[in-house]
This record gives sequence, structure tokens and C-alpha cells, in this order.
Amino acid sequence: LHPERHLASGSTFKLYVLGAVAEHVRDSDASFDDLITVDTTRRAFPAPSGMATMAAGDTITVAETAALMISISDNMATDHLIDWVGRERVEAYMSRLHPEPALNLPFLRTIEMFRLKVGGDEALRTRYAEAGPDGRRAMLDEVNVLVPQLALAQFWSKPIEIDRIEWFMSPRAAATVMRDLRRLESIDGLAPVGDALRRNPGLDLGEGWASIAYKGGSEPGVLSMTWMLESDDGRWFTLSIGANSTEHLIDQDRFFTLAQWGVMLLKAHIANDR
Repeated sequence: LHPERHLASGSTFKLYVLGAVAEHVRDSDASFDDLITVDTTRRAFPAPSGMATMAAGDTITVAETAALMISISDNMATDHLIDWVGRERVEAYMSRLHPEPALNLPFLRTIEMFRLKVGGDEALRTRYAEAGPDGRRAMLDEVNVLVPQLALAQFWSKPIEIDRIEWFMSPRAAATVMRDLRRLESIDGLAPVGDALRRNPGLDLGEGWASIAYKGGSEPGVLSMTWMLESDDGRWFTLSIGANSTEHLIDQDRFFTLAQWGVMLLKAHIANDR
């Protein structure tokens, strides 16, 4: 239903970051074995795992940073990768694949999203939401002065401007970037792309799959799940489901049930098509 409708996607946008990193490695002397130095100023909030537990000056490979970004949706890892590859490369990769790239310009770091939504400056947030891509980009210096407020984040239980400030993707756009990542992972030197995508299957999808690639996303009022699935007989499929509400939280259990029903329907289609 509505495969072309663009919705707030939460962390599903990180697929574009992964693709931009992969193409940079392919086209330059960079490597997934290169080391990234941890910058704790990119940490919006404390977290019990991932890069947020590392000290300033620690190092981690690009490959493992990408795996953290995708498998546990590590926001700090994401922002390190956006800065490592360059925002302009992420925007170029996204713009090539996305049918309406202006929706996602400028391509926000996660800490910038937190600064806008829980940074305490509602007037700036409103101005940003009402601006076009050029106007939003001109405001980034103002945005990056803000400090995400842990007290506000802890009570973030209602949607905040999810229809105007977010990373937007349709189910078809999510499927398109997944297919492109399949292309990239097959290139020599880019195997870490596939490793990152397959560490976390999202849900228990049962038997019948040779491989499961997955990325999900969420924030209050936003849920998104996208899979790239290889069946046991070697055929490939993508499945993407998303839901938004500007008024209230999404029923997560119901959403997960709908997603699993979607997988069951796909399995039935595969069985009937053999």
C-alpha cells in the first residue's frame, strides 16, 4: 500500500550513509580498515553500548563503525561516518537514488536532529521546519550552537515535527537503496557492507531465508522496517513497512505483527511461485 508515499523513516536513513561510505572506499584510497578517532563532542546523550562508551581519542575501524551504525543504530557512529566521508558525498549518493532528494537536504547528522527537537529552541525549530533546503542549510550554524537536553529527551513521548523535520523515504525508496547496497557489497573490498546489514535481522523471520539484511528506524510517532531477503532458492526480495503519526505514538506490537504478516505473505508468494 502506498509504496511511493514519503514518510519520516527514523534511522532507516543510515542506509544512505552506508552507501556513501562504500562508494568512497570503492573510488579512493580509503579502506574499511581505516581507523576513525572517537570525538566525544559528537555524543548527544549517554548510551550503554556502542561508540558512546568509548573514550575520546580511542580508535575504531570504519567497518566496525558501519556495523554499529546499522546493527544497533548507533547515532554517534553515524555522525562519525558522515563526517569521515563528508556530508556532500552522502547528499550526492542519496540524491542519485531518492526521487525527491530535496526532502532530505541538508542531510542532517543525528546530533543536529536532536539539537532541533530537544535543544530547547522552539523558535529556531519552527523556522527550520518552514524553510526550504537552502534556508535550512543556512541555519545549520545556529542549530549547531544548541546542546541536546537530556531532561527533554527523557520525556520525549510525543511526535515533534515529524512531517517537516526528519529523514524522509518511501517504501520504494528504501527498497531502492537496499538493492544498491546489494550491488555494492559484491564489489571487492566492500564486503563489510553486507556484514553491517546482516548482524541484526530486526525480527524473527523464521526459516526459509539464505540471508537477511535489515535496517529499522524509530522516534516518537515514527516506525520503519526494511529488509532485503534472499530466499533459500537464491531469489532476492525487498520488503519495507513504515507508519507515522503526528499526534501519538505508534503501537509497536501491532506494527511488528503487521510486519511479520508481510513476511508471511512474501513466503507464501515464494512457495506458490516455485
